[in-house]
Amino acid sequence: MPFVKTVRDEWFVSGTEAVTPDANARIPMPNSVASTIRLITWNNNGTPIPLVRIEPENAFMYQGNNASNQPYGYMLKAYEIQVLPTNIGSVSVRIDFMERPAQMVLEEDAGLIASHVGLALTLDSVPLAWQSETPSTVDIISNESPFVAVASDVTVVSLVGSVLTLSGIDSALVENGFWVSDVGTSPYPNVPIEFHPLLQRSVISELYAGTGDKRLDSSMKLQAKLESELRSTMSPRTQGSARPIVNKSGPGMRNFARWW
Repeated sequence: MPFVKTVRDEWFVSGTEAVTPDANARIPMPNSVASTIRLITWNNNGTPIPLVRIEPENAFMYQGNNASNQPYGYMLKAYEIQVLPTNIGSVSVRIDFMERPAQMVLEEDAGLIASHVGLALTLDSVPLAWQSETPSTVDIISNESPFVAVASDVTVVSLVGSVLTLSGIDSALVENGFWVSDVGTSPYPNVPIEFHPLLQRSVISELYAGTGDKRLDSSMKLQAKLESELRSTMSPRTQGSARPIVNKSGPGMRNFARWW
């Protein structure tokens, strides 16, 4: 993931809606990487208004009476988002953040959807852990690139045999061949498809290192080559470069090199 962020920082950007759940206007931090918040907007009767981030040492300036009942901004406190002023009460916001990628699990720890009728999913096999304790929520993972979660934190109604019944989402999101897994997990690597060769080579290098294989050096060189290629192909860049138009007769331009 650190390498992915250096070339495609926006790959993990996600968003969620939240309402301050208590009188102190605090919101639990979403599943973000190192509490990375990109933007928070206040839903002012359907009009989104960006909130500024306020550092803790300046928070006192935004406290006190708030006759307009309008949030001024927010600050980060451990794993919470504190909307300011704290006496704002219940407000609705949208949080855009850097989502923590799903943890990879074995296929046997997830359920492959063999068929479905609405939100009643028949799984090819039921994970062993689910047989002893049915999960309360699950993620639905697409089996097509880029293998993202098409639905997260989906409520589980029941698990009877190999039939898993869900609720709260559009049944059109479910397709045969998709996977159902515990929240925050996936049987697929949560990286762009272009990174899969690098992931494979990294695994091979780790195996060589663990076994003391003499091919480790050549494998590491190939891995570095793949990283270099990905930096040049995946990094966002502008087309061409801006060139200023210089006035050749302008002040100080006489006898100096110039283009026109």
